[in-house]
Amino acid sequence: MFLFALASCMIMWGVNSNPLGNEDVSVDHTCSLLQHKLVGYAANGETSELDKKASTASEHGEVSLPVICRNRSEAEWYAVSPVLPTHGCTELSAAERAAPLVNAHMESDQDRSCLLFTSCALAHERNNLAIWSRTVASSYAAVTGESQTPWDYDDGLLKMPAGSWLGDAEYCLVSGFFDIPNPRELLQNEKVLKQHVEQTCRSIPDDLKQAVSMDSLVASWARMNNGATAQAALPSGPNSQKPFINASEAQLHNAAYCATGAMDCMLYWCLDYYCKLPDGRVGSGCQCNPDFYFGMP
Repeated sequence: MFLFALASCMIMWGVNSNPLGNEDVSVDHTCSLLQHKLVGYAANGETSELDKKASTASEHGEVSLPVICRNRSEAEWYAVSPVLPTHGCTELSAAERAAPLVNAHMESDQDRSCLLFTSCALAHERNNLAIWSRTVASSYAAVTGESQTPWDYDDGLLKMPAGSWLGDAEYCLVSGFFDIPNPRELLQNEKVLKQHVEQTCRSIPDDLKQAVSMDSLVASWARMNNGATAQAALPSGPNSQKPFINASEAQLHNAAYCATGAMDCMLYWCLDYYCKLPDGRVGSGCQCNPDFYFGMP
């Protein structure tokens, strides 16, 4: 997951007003790993050259919309400003990070998913998974993907337009989530989404769900994201680009998501942010939904 950087952050709890004028939300500004240079977009919030290029339809079958077609300022804000749950979250010690996630001590009012994604925990508190998807998850992927993938990507398994965030797209693909019929139904029907979450978690061996640790998950996230970036830098096409995550790695991710109650957030996000385009490529953001917005729902 792109948030492997967040997993090792020091958490500071408090309520902050963001500069966008949205409702007050708790925001973590302490993650030094997220203080990276975000390239490929205009710093003043105006349309970037990448957006202008992507939004121009061509006779060569290029995607006619960029990933970010609205709310760029919100996307840039939430890409580096994870929101925090009301009840905080346990900070794991080094020993606890190496131990099974299912054994992590939590306060009675804390949502266990906060161990991986603080925004997911807030989404659970407010019973709105779009909080997770439309703030940190989609924003980080959209903004960082602009610089990760300089040209169209095709590793023989995953095909995506230039400017895409690859890692989680291939994770979602390998997990089989893009094969779910009527994905919009899952986004609109909590009961149907829950059924697919339960099905996914049942398919994972119990011993893996009981054993997976934060350290093993973070290491797997890093392999995925580093592999995606390395493959994206190669010439486009399966002769040079190769898949960077396999079924075993994806299962490890899902074991951790099931162990912490974050599987619903990940499945929802895979279906909300990504989609299969008519030409067989995987699109994201506005390429899937021209009304896709970033920020607090």
